[in-house]
Amino acid sequence: MTRPAKSCWKFLRFCTSSRQSLGVTLWFCSTRSTALVLAFELVFWTIPTESLSFDERSVFALFQSLVRPCAIIWWGLCVMHACLCRTGTSKSIIVSGFVFLLSSWGTLEATVFLATDTSTVVKKWYEVRTNGWTPLSVIADPYLGRIVVSGDITQDSDRLFESVVRANPALNVVQIESYGGYVYEALKMARLIRSLRLDTVSMRRCASACTLVFVAGKNRYLGPDARFRFHRAGYTGMPAGVKLEELDQELALFYTSMGASPDIPAGELATPFHSFWEPTQGFLFASNYATLRWSERPPGT
Repeated sequence: MTRPAKSCWKFLRFCTSSRQSLGVTLWFCSTRSTALVLAFELVFWTIPTESLSFDERSVFALFQSLVRPCAIIWWGLCVMHACLCRTGTSKSIIVSGFVFLLSSWGTLEATVFLATDTSTVVKKWYEVRTNGWTPLSVIADPYLGRIVVSGDITQDSDRLFESVVRANPALNVVQIESYGGYVYEALKMARLIRSLRLDTVSMRRCASACTLVFVAGKNRYLGPDARFRFHRAGYTGMPAGVKLEELDQELALFYTSMGASPDIPAGELATPFHSFWEPTQGFLFASNYATLRWSERPPGT
């Protein structure tokens, strides 16, 4: 057995050993499991996302979601084993029994919660790969003087977008061309745009979740051929007639909070997920969803 393997085995034996007190086991396992999770999170968030493919980002997201439940399970098994070894006196039985029940309940609850997150990551990756989606591309183009975003808003698109935006503070325009995608990732992208007071522009098409990103711009420009499509929130395979009322209301509030008139969410809510509503550019300007034509952008800005 190699030295690293021996050290790892010795470490695990120490954690589950009945020779250690319950307090030492609790402290040791808690600090080590927390350090493991934090170390992996730090590595995950410092990786240059823009250099990774969609599949590579998905693998990292999957590992990130797996590390946390594994750390929780390891912590729970160590603590529960230590509790079972502390039954020498009636007092130790009571204390150990209480800690055993508490740790087993906490481990189960945390594992189920985190396992749900892991399954969501896997489902998103599978959905993108099997439905012919084009994962988002984010390019900082200094010649055009803007950040060009194209493709579908998919798993981890928000982190990819943020990494490019943060690395190019001189570019204050985001050109978005997308048929949509995941709502929560789009909302994170939109909130970043609004917090940094960036402008947005669409030259061709912007549909579904893309419309959330566009409306967050400080100035919102339309190219001459820009087309926008709205509909209610939904998901692939959702039965006709089903509505996600809570999410729909959240999105309606987001449009108006970004400055659009209530006419935009009204049109969106009147359109089923399996259909689309395509207002004219005149309507988009009249409802303050778009603010300027691209030809009206001041030169050199």
